[in-house]
Amino acid sequence: MAEMCGGYMLRKVISILIFVSLFEVPQYLCAEILEIREHTILDERGECGRNVVYVSFLGDFELTYEKYVGMDELSKVHLSKLLGYLSKRSLTVVNFEMLLPRSDAFAIAFLSKHGVKGAVIANNHSCDYGREYIIETEKELMKNKINPVGSKMMPVFSHSENGTNVNILAMTSKLDVECDGVVRRDDQEFIQSTIRSLNSENSPLIMVLHDDGPSRFITDYEEAKVKQLFDLGADLGLLIGAHEIKGYRFYDGGKKLGLFSIGNFLLHWRSKEEYVSIAPVIGFCGKRLVYFSVIPFRDELGKQFRILENSEFEEAIAGYFEVSNSSNEKAYMQRDTKRLVFMSLVRLLKGEKWKEIRFAHIKFFCYFLFYNYALLTGLSLSFFIVCVLSGLWVKKRIKMNKKRIS
Repeated sequence: MAEMCGGYMLRKVISILIFVSLFEVPQYLCAEILEIREHTILDERGECGRNVVYVSFLGDFELTYEKYVGMDELSKVHLSKLLGYLSKRSLTVVNFEMLLPRSDAFAIAFLSKHGVKGAVIANNHSCDYGREYIIETEKELMKNKINPVGSKMMPVFSHSENGTNVNILAMTSKLDVECDGVVRRDDQEFIQSTIRSLNSENSPLIMVLHDDGPSRFITDYEEAKVKQLFDLGADLGLLIGAHEIKGYRFYDGGKKLGLFSIGNFLLHWRSKEEYVSIAPVIGFCGKRLVYFSVIPFRDELGKQFRILENSEFEEAIAGYFEVSNSSNEKAYMQRDTKRLVFMSLVRLLKGEKWKEIRFAHIKFFCYFLFYNYALLTGLSLSFFIVCVLSGLWVKKRIKMNKKRIS
């Protein structure tokens, strides 16, 4: 009787384990069989062998404990898989956006646990709560073995690996609240003296600029900013802050690489419709650019995170090449204007110098007004026409009265 009871209990336990496994096993299986795919765009490593240092970047980061807990379990598996892969593959640097004012301890510990070694802290939100919070964030990052980059105290992150030293310098184009805590693009004397102090004749220099792009495609404004980074000595120029992928371009006969926004990384930006982002992996052999690949992933406003596979992977890569190869003129098309912010348009029109304004800019400005503010623009134009006609009519009446009097 006891044996029958024991057998019954054993079968029951086995049944429960099988039932539970139907729900739990797929996630772990997924973690095991899930493979990270890199789409290689440049590979000239040749005889460099192992003397290549790899650097990867992740976009605007804004993770909190509450938001992490709210993610589904499969997202956590995919997220851990990607970060684990990158930490073994390269020096991983994340753009530490939206967290500076709070110095979120969970977010910093999360990055440290998953092998992230660098955090860009120069962005438009850096001074939202004052310079003291920048210093606090730097201390928290360093305590967790993450190197901050982009502040006046720590403008550069230098890293040595496989016989190659790489320098990363970060800055921001603007600040929502002014302070003197981070490197500004206009701090030319500080930037140039910092670069001179690096003594990096044989070391690649990566320059990161936070500057929101005014269009879904690469604009003249953004390309001019990347070229300015090259003029300062950068071998790789990365423009971040546009919250979506915008592609890449090679310069100087393929010796220099410009990356135009790589999207977000766990950023809860509520108004965004595009969720695909890119993790670029760049390799240097000495000062020479020898490797460039991209890893696409889906991050639905920080809620659902997925590594892309099969058709989704191919579609994301095709989209990346589309925005990379599209002419700058496409950034001024009517269809794209709904993505613009007015102040970005003003900067686009103005450029660095008035001589940079092209006919495409003027045409784009007209598209922008009519496409986004058709009613307001129509009323304003009608009012202007009425005022002109009324003025002409009044002028004519005055002339007729003068003739009558005379």
